[in-house]
Amino acid sequence: MKNTILCVVLLTLPLVRCTPQPPKDFSLTQLQSDFDLYRKALEEAHPGLYRYHSKTQFDSIFNKTRKSLSGVNTLTDFYERLTPINTFIGCGHTRTLLPQGWNKVAKAVEKHLPFEFRVLDGKAILYKSHVNDNDFAPGTQLISIEQPFEQLAARMLPVFSSDGYVTSSRWRDLERNFSTFLQLLVKEEGPYHAVLLKPDGKRIEKEISLISSDAIAKSSAQPDLEFEILNVPSTAKITVRSFSGNISDKNGTGFSAFLKDSFQKLQNEKIQNLIIDVRGNGGGRDDYGSLLFSYLTNEAYSYYSYLEVNKPEFTFLEYTNQSESFVRSLMNSITEKNGRYFLNENQHSCLSPQTPSKPTFNGNVYVLIDGRSFSATAEFCAVTRFHERAVFIGEETSGGYEGNNSGGSILLTLPESKIRLAIPTYKYVSAVDIEKYPKGRGILPHHEIIPTVNGLANGKDEVMDYVLTLIK
Repeated sequence: MKNTILCVVLLTLPLVRCTPQPPKDFSLTQLQSDFDLYRKALEEAHPGLYRYHSKTQFDSIFNKTRKSLSGVNTLTDFYERLTPINTFIGCGHTRTLLPQGWNKVAKAVEKHLPFEFRVLDGKAILYKSHVNDNDFAPGTQLISIEQPFEQLAARMLPVFSSDGYVTSSRWRDLERNFSTFLQLLVKEEGPYHAVLLKPDGKRIEKEISLISSDAIAKSSAQPDLEFEILNVPSTAKITVRSFSGNISDKNGTGFSAFLKDSFQKLQNEKIQNLIIDVRGNGGGRDDYGSLLFSYLTNEAYSYYSYLEVNKPEFTFLEYTNQSESFVRSLMNSITEKNGRYFLNENQHSCLSPQTPSKPTFNGNVYVLIDGRSFSATAEFCAVTRFHERAVFIGEETSGGYEGNNSGGSILLTLPESKIRLAIPTYKYVSAVDIEKYPKGRGILPHHEIIPTVNGLANGKDEVMDYVLTLIK
């Protein structure tokens, strides 16, 4: 089972107060030692290291990065040298993380800008304010905050990874984590000097203070699962915001029971058009994606082609959260074939043939996706698209069409800097037509709908508006 992917910042938690703070400066020898371990761990354990780039390409980027360390001495500088390698892998489940318990991170995650923005054509457009301030009206552009937004984005984007060559998810991650990296990489304490461009063309200079992240999270909370019959002829909508194991609707109904009840309602009400909204769904349990698809088909189907691991001979385990028992368990669950190592079918419920669920929905299906539809969500989308069972609308998913690398994560802590590296163990390959699909892409929508400045300014859900016009 894969864990739901979290934003980069949250992966620096939980915070351990007794964790020693890393030194402010490092010697070249210390950095090279950490870097060599970082490289070794990736080369030994990462099952998809060469999925999108060759070993020759990786040798080149590893060697260039090591040479560049002579100009580095601080923790954040070293971190910014490592993250482009992380991004180059093309694996959204591989994360290079700042030290656990580092006070600067602990403080940064507690604070947030008093507004949300969406990046459109490289511009940060505000769409929601958490305070009563007309200067943050929807449609306002954030021109700069301490530095021009374009410069900040160029510096922060390498921090965020995605599957394959997908770029949409990195922008979505930047939007979600901008406040934290503003504090970590630019200026630790506010207020922050910002320049804003209002929708009427008025330019404003303003000092901005951060607000509590907890208050924002509580005010934005929504149920994981929702079912509604829309005010459109014979049309219903199922919203799945997560595939995590403990998800429920507003009444506390769990995922399996929720699906059974929802599809029964579709049959009882003779619904012909079903909208499935998985925008913002970062994934979770593998079998939940398959279970959702099982209500959309009348035939048995394959969900995964195979799961593969590297040969479990890891020489760096003393610096990780795993032990030799982890390796023994892995060895007992795999079979070697021609020098490659595959997970046994009985080790994962989605490796065996999958059966349809009743009542089957045979009507029209429309799936809404975006740059935060990831991991198990992208797997559901890939299989659904491969079987031509739905029309996809919105933005390319952050999760790859052909599969991902995830599960059984090994968390490495570099001994000198305390920077951490989360390495997934399994290479997932979805049961889809990989050879006929653009390499390294997410699930591409049949109808690409990107929010507009006007839509954001007026609080419109342009993706939902579009699908309703298709149905009508």
